Amino acid sequence: MNNQDDLLELIQALTRSEKRYLSTRAKRRGDEDSNYLRLFNAFNEMKEYDEEKLKKKFKGEKLLKNLSKEKKYLFDVILKTMRAYRHEKSVNAQIKERLMDATFLLEKGLYSQSLKCLSNAKKLAYTYEHYLAILEIILKERSVFTARRKKADYAQLGELWKEKEKVMAILGNQYTFEQIFDEVLILALKDYKLVNEKSREYLEALMKNPVLVDKELPHSFVSQYRYHQIYALYNQYLGDYKAAQSYYKKVLDCWQEHTHFCSEYINHYTAHLSNFISSCYLLEDFEPVHAIIETLKGIPAKNHQAEGILFQHIMHNEQFLYMNLGQMDSAIEMVPVIDAGLKKYQDVLEGTRVHSFMSNIATVYFLAENFKESMVWSNRLIKLGHLESRLDLQRAVRILKLVALFELGEVDEFENFYRAINRYFNKLATKRELDILTLKYLKQLYKATPSEQSNVLDAFQIELERLESNPATQGDVGLDEMQLWVKSKIRKRPIVELIKEERKK
Repeated sequence: MNNQDDLLELIQALTRSEKRYLSTRAKRRGDEDSNYLRLFNAFNEMKEYDEEKLKKKFKGEKLLKNLSKEKKYLFDVILKTMRAYRHEKSVNAQIKERLMDATFLLEKGLYSQSLKCLSNAKKLAYTYEHYLAILEIILKERSVFTARRKKADYAQLGELWKEKEKVMAILGNQYTFEQIFDEVLILALKDYKLVNEKSREYLEALMKNPVLVDKELPHSFVSQYRYHQIYALYNQYLGDYKAAQSYYKKVLDCWQEHTHFCSEYINHYTAHLSNFISSCYLLEDFEPVHAIIETLKGIPAKNHQAEGILFQHIMHNEQFLYMNLGQMDSAIEMVPVIDAGLKKYQDVLEGTRVHSFMSNIATVYFLAENFKESMVWSNRLIKLGHLESRLDLQRAVRILKLVALFELGEVDEFENFYRAINRYFNKLATKRELDILTLKYLKQLYKATPSEQSNVLDAFQIELERLESNPATQGDVGLDEMQLWVKSKIRKRPIVELIKEERKK
């Protein structure tokens, strides 16, 4: 174990409820003064590993002399405690428990009891399609049959091997779908808009895999929804958003046909609901979104982590819906709730989701033309720092902030931030035409007289419309906001009115 990182990373990854469970369990066992719990509390107060701080805290104690061993012990205690914590919450843990019980009974020569445990484990594993666990159960059943040495048991061995072959075929099929899905997803990260001809050829080759050609080949629940996900992504890359939406709907149909999976795999289920919502946004088809948000609100949360997962999907999608409908007052009313949730679920939320929330809020205030509050949230996101996977949001909020400074007439701050944002964009490996044009025309607007600004805005609008008509740039984050802002300046109308007018059309 890397003493510098591993233990601290593990402790920081625990949710509040998991940490509380560990402390409560230790106290119930009379371990409230134990070295491992004291060390846990010390690490829990750290943001970065600081061995000097530990030496000062435990100066003169035996704990310090065996610090490496004590850390290893605490690491193992945390994992053991989390196994107990997750036992009643995880089907996988319940299957493992039954397997352990069956092994114990087998070792004691209690063969019938062992087989009962294995039968219960197998039933649970088949219900939730834990095929790897089923293979382990089959091997354990074989051990019981060969240990008991009954003729009838030997006859069962052949049936076990047949069952094993069926399970192996299902697993092989599932892994093929998983691999294709991963490759299609990786392609999106490399070349989302398929600008490179080789990327398009590679995608077409992937789609010719026999398991994707024959609709009868998906054997398991996972294979079925991966099949539809792959086709959804494929059509999305090609720009056929209607077809993509229909496949995302089929993914949800798979979940509805296997409702017992929804609470067990809440993270996957809520993500798939959000994928469908995103496909609706691409088509500006908002009607189904209301129903999906209500579905999300109706999912029971088993624990703090599930609460956090549901919070991010519900709040993000609901606020984004209000933004798209031009209902900025409703979107702004959600800000205090979201801000509180960002603090409450900081141990659950992914960095990308936090960036997305802050970007959305900055955008909401921008569209409501509350430029001061938009700047506050832009600054919060900028202070979070660089996140490679959401570099698009860092670009966009910098543009929003620059426009806000222009609107507020903050002369000195505008000039300083203009130079800072220019340096920032120049350092980035990938240049966006949207960023370059926005800086160019904002500088012109800043220097122009009131009578000259009209011509600058007209020229800016022409360039933005050109970007929107180009498949390679039409999806750039921040383009819609810039177009709305420029139109509102030209037409001398509030941005919200323009959004609502567009929705009526």
